[in-house]
Amino acid sequence: MSERDLESEQEVPDAPIGLSVPPLEQLAPYSPWETSTAFSKRRQTLAVFIVTIASILNGTSIGYSGPAVPLLLNPVSTNIYGGFLTLDVQDVSWITAIMSLGCFFGCIVSGPIMDKIGRKPTLMLVTTGLFVLGYLLIFLAPNIGTLLAGRFFTGSGLGFAIASSTVYLVEVTSSDMRGVLGCFVQLQGTLGVLFTFAMGTFLDWYFLALANLCFVAPLNIKCGIEFGQMTRVTLADLKEAWKPSAICLGLMFLAQFCGLSTLVFYTVSIFQLARSSLDPRVASVLVGITLFLSSCLTLIVVPKFNRRLILLISILGMTLGMIVLGICLHFIEQTPPDQPLTSVLKWLPVTTVILALFIGNGGFGTLVWIVMAEILPPKVRSLVTSLSICFGFLMGFVVSKTFVDLAEAINISGTFWLYGVINFLSMIVLGWVLPETRNRTIEQIQKKFTRSYTKFMVPHQEDYEELVSYS
Repeated sequence: MSERDLESEQEVPDAPIGLSVPPLEQLAPYSPWETSTAFSKRRQTLAVFIVTIASILNGTSIGYSGPAVPLLLNPVSTNIYGGFLTLDVQDVSWITAIMSLGCFFGCIVSGPIMDKIGRKPTLMLVTTGLFVLGYLLIFLAPNIGTLLAGRFFTGSGLGFAIASSTVYLVEVTSSDMRGVLGCFVQLQGTLGVLFTFAMGTFLDWYFLALANLCFVAPLNIKCGIEFGQMTRVTLADLKEAWKPSAICLGLMFLAQFCGLSTLVFYTVSIFQLARSSLDPRVASVLVGITLFLSSCLTLIVVPKFNRRLILLISILGMTLGMIVLGICLHFIEQTPPDQPLTSVLKWLPVTTVILALFIGNGGFGTLVWIVMAEILPPKVRSLVTSLSICFGFLMGFVVSKTFVDLAEAINISGTFWLYGVINFLSMIVLGWVLPETRNRTIEQIQKKFTRSYTKFMVPHQEDYEELVSYS
């Protein structure tokens, strides 16, 4: 036995007598013992950190439309060749929304590709290839058609990155580490948003795409880190797990319709509509910093407080934020452009946006991934997570595309009021159906949903026998 194997065995306590303990990534997520040692914590942290580096690219894709949309709407906007682009609000709504369609496509096809060539090659080759193609098309785009193609391919890369990294995360992390490590996806994503918003303050839309392209590089994933295999799931398994699965779909629905992504996608445009005295591009950088700091704070808060409480407080904060922002924008809409705004309306909308993003991203925006991983039975976790992500991307397209349409139909103030109502109703429903998962074992969580929870603890008897006989 190698020294590395010996170290792994010596550092995992409380294993049943006579059972040779396999490496942690082969045990998760259905390990019979739930406490990680210092050694296993280091391995899990390193593995998740490396894989979620791709989330920085996700953040650049999500944040790109924030600074790019006002530049593209400029009547004298040009492309890299010096030619003029004539775009309207419907055009840029498609540029913003089609990324989510790309995400949906990427997540759908990523599963078969991961099974065919493996998760590492998928993440290192296919995902980065899609980002390269997408950003190059945007940088070289002579017209809106090429721009849309570029956004679709970067969205596809985002779908591949989230699908592969999320499946990997739930497969290699133990229950006591999943809360903290689950924040890494959102934390690194906010770094990408912050970078894009900062670069957008002085770069044109095509050079901004080139700057984001610099983050595309082959991931340095250690050869010793292996992905687990997707378990065999039947229709009966999904039927038994329909309650936690429905909650996951509801969480992904709310993640899009809460207004959080809209504030990021249309950051600069919202500040311009609010007639803020602060330079909208500078304000967008503050938004990026806010997202990053809120994700950092979550790393500290999540291990110490109940998930359900944090989630509900976060949704309540977003509810109030959307309502207050809608009120501010309503009064701004009633004020003629040639008349100055009151002192309150000059600072309150920006403050509300920043606070709503801080509370929303730090709570709901990050915890949604952790709670989904914790409430799902191990046997169906990977499949239902992938399906939920696909559903979330589809809803993201609807939200991104309809934001402009809703703003034209019921004004932008009415749009944010609508988001506020959705948040309030969702808070009531989640408060009723969502169980607490912090410091709960898999058995305790599943007892909330079904009496036959034991069948979900190990995918198949032969898999379990092979697992416990490992040496």
